[in-house]
Amino acid sequence: MSSNPLQHGISAPILATYGLSVHYGNRPALEDISLSIEAGDVVGVLGPNGSGKSTLLQVFAGMIPPSHGSCSFNGREITAPTPGITYVPQRAGASWSFPISVIDAVLLGLGRSTPRYRGFGGNERRRAFEALRHVEMEQHANVQIGALSGGQQQRVFLARALLSGGSVLLLDEPFTGVDIPTQTLFVSLFDDLKARGMAIVYATHDLDQARSASDKAVLLNRRLIAIGEPDEVFQSSNLQEAFAGNVIVIDDSATTHPSTATVNRR
Repeated sequence: MSSNPLQHGISAPILATYGLSVHYGNRPALEDISLSIEAGDVVGVLGPNGSGKSTLLQVFAGMIPPSHGSCSFNGREITAPTPGITYVPQRAGASWSFPISVIDAVLLGLGRSTPRYRGFGGNERRRAFEALRHVEMEQHANVQIGALSGGQQQRVFLARALLSGGSVLLLDEPFTGVDIPTQTLFVSLFDDLKARGMAIVYATHDLDQARSASDKAVLLNRRLIAIGEPDEVFQSSNLQEAFAGNVIVIDDSATTHPSTATVNRR
């Protein structure tokens, strides 16, 4: 287990967990997780369904308290949703029938910093439009969000996160159900945000996507199996341990790392 750097006067990482465990009743979701994430890291969190990926993101977001251990942001314990950390949930969990335009949905990203009684002014709407431009959705600003495709809806989620600012962006399954152009756009945005010093942590099932888009990979199955550069983490033994035989690993001696087939997401 990693020791807490704050106990030794060491500069703290932007996100860290120390012996983190989360239980839902008698069922463990995460067990004894210790890891650290630095500013500018792009981190893919992988594991089978029920492995604790979403739970880990929600602990970082201050939405779920640890049962044991702790979680910190810039050296301070996370006990509630924290300014500076933006969480984007899975698109499937949102209500897309709500009668709201794309730009108004993006403006909700300013909810913490703008009093409800005041509403949003011209400057804030210009910032929202600029966030939409970054995800190539400005032409849909006045469209009702329920009329968008899955990939377009995910872009709106990301635009809202960009508007809210902060130094950590948490994304739960951002590549699921989106088209190739949207996936490419997201990877390009990751590079841009990384260059600004933002840490990006995202959950995914796609091993090849994580290999190409991430600086660091975290492999979970309730406990931490491996963390490090993707090629180091995606070794056959680690993948078999994480997915319990539900991933096919093809040993290709002509490459520097094994290729991986699509994970069985039963």
